[in-house]
Amino acid sequence: IDDAIGSITPIQLMDSCYLVLQDASSALCKKITRDSSGRVVKFDQRDTNLTLLKTSGVDFSIYYNAKLPEALPGDRINISFQGGTVDSFIRLLFPSDNLFDCAGDFGGGACSDAGTGIRAIPAFRSNLAVAWMDGPLTIRGAWRYQGQVDALIKRVPEPQWRNVAANLNNVQHIDAWDYFDLGFSYKINDNLRVGGTISNLFDKEPPILGSAQQDANTLPNQYDIIGRRYAINLVWKM
Repeated sequence: IDDAIGSITPIQLMDSCYLVLQDASSALCKKITRDSSGRVVKFDQRDTNLTLLKTSGVDFSIYYNAKLPEALPGDRINISFQGGTVDSFIRLLFPSDNLFDCAGDFGGGACSDAGTGIRAIPAFRSNLAVAWMDGPLTIRGAWRYQGQVDALIKRVPEPQWRNVAANLNNVQHIDAWDYFDLGFSYKINDNLRVGGTISNLFDKEPPILGSAQQDANTLPNQYDIIGRRYAINLVWKM
């Protein structure tokens, strides 16, 4: 995507305008307002079409639904598998930024969707779900997986670390992460169904990332910060 929508900070504006573009009539330089004495008094930080976003990979899904043989307990089994690979994820946030490929890495800015925050982009992630059905009873299990990632800053040459979150605690690697969920539902009659779930069955804690964190010392959008949790639901149809 050329000219993708993105935001830019005052420091990024100054770098792009005075170190790279060096053209007062350019779109980015016009976002800097000076008073009569030449002092900078305002920056226009509204989103604008200034970024490049390029990514490639493969997403795939496999479904299997079959009636169980009489020798096995139960009526049917349903298996679904969704997976995806990221071969490259390149985002240029502003003209003076470095061009990084974030596939298989975690870092700030360049590795995020919106150009802000910190995100891990594993080269592979998947979700396997299995449902076993026997009359009114259904039992489900799920395995959520995301691959290992390395800190982007590991391979960025100093001092060109623009837009890469510093890693002061030396967290250079996050192992592959697995979560397991379990659930059931039971059809009491044509009108009433009861169900329950256990998310993060083994109460796996998120990786502690120190200064490479987004919030709560980790990346809460990708790693569970709550732990094991339970839910019960009732569905009534009139």
